[in-house]
Amino acid sequence: MTLADHFTVDAFIGRAIILGHLSMWAAGIWLPVLTLLTLVFAPLLTLLGFLPSLGYLYYIWFGPGAKAAKYANCHTHWRRWSIWKRLAAHFPAQLIKTAELDPAGHYIFGIHPHGILCLSGWINFSTNGTGFDEKFPGVKLHALTLRLNLKTPIVREYIMHHGLADASRQTCLRLLQRGPGESILLAVGGANESLLAHPGSCDLVLKRRQGFVRIALLAGASLVPCIAFGENNLYRTAPGGKKSLIRQIQRRMEKILGYTIPVALGEGLFLPFGLLPRRSPLVSVVGKPIAVPKCTAGENSAEFAKLLEEYHIKYITSLLALYNEHKDKYDKKRTSDIRLIE
Repeated sequence: MTLADHFTVDAFIGRAIILGHLSMWAAGIWLPVLTLLTLVFAPLLTLLGFLPSLGYLYYIWFGPGAKAAKYANCHTHWRRWSIWKRLAAHFPAQLIKTAELDPAGHYIFGIHPHGILCLSGWINFSTNGTGFDEKFPGVKLHALTLRLNLKTPIVREYIMHHGLADASRQTCLRLLQRGPGESILLAVGGANESLLAHPGSCDLVLKRRQGFVRIALLAGASLVPCIAFGENNLYRTAPGGKKSLIRQIQRRMEKILGYTIPVALGEGLFLPFGLLPRRSPLVSVVGKPIAVPKCTAGENSAEFAKLLEEYHIKYITSLLALYNEHKDKYDKKRTSDIRLIE
């Protein structure tokens, strides 16, 4: 992208949408901090102004709102806001369908790579910005995220109205068993994979990730591999070896909090550098579903272990084939091919 492209009206609108999106997360994080600080240092002010906030925090942290899974109902009009089409046009983003999905079935979509923000997952799957609802009619998709996001004020209501829920085992099974078409989306590599998000690469954390296959066997849900071409090109990331101090801090943070913060640089609202993602084509290719039988044997049985290994290998094989089939069309500027790092 040239400097002139950075200052177009469409580019500014796209960056403004992302800025508003990220600012909401910041506001949600600071609300409980300010409320608790006010409670300690100015209790009278808390009673007058922050008492509703305390009640809201109690509701989503300890009350009925803590069981966020049951609220994972997608509000179609939220998914179909016009701003999501504007955001998709900003990069631009597109969703490629390679096979039909039976609306009566249940599916576990795995998206790779995670990238810094997993923005492909939001634009192409959590919203209808690129036409998911029309391309896969009857498939009711819920993207799954960290439980921490569902305990963050404001953010919680916003993402749940887009159908998001927490990525716990209980939530996965509950959603997949609710009715025809109920499906989930998982960024299988998670926070660890965000540390591998270097431009031009597609390094994945997948070798030992079998939890999503386990859920598929328990629910009898089909596995759908998805490649998010361009996701790793949204930020320039700082290099760091496994033994570097920065990487050790990031790993420790991920173990404690469930997420980590990569050292990355994108672009600004007005400047060609900042914290917003750069403009780069985002193409999510949805592969053919892999039918998985529902295993009634116990999870500790030899039969279950055999099926777990078998379908994990099938998924990896299908994902690699999907990448190799489309890489020359959608990732021409790559510096390396897909690699399973962990």
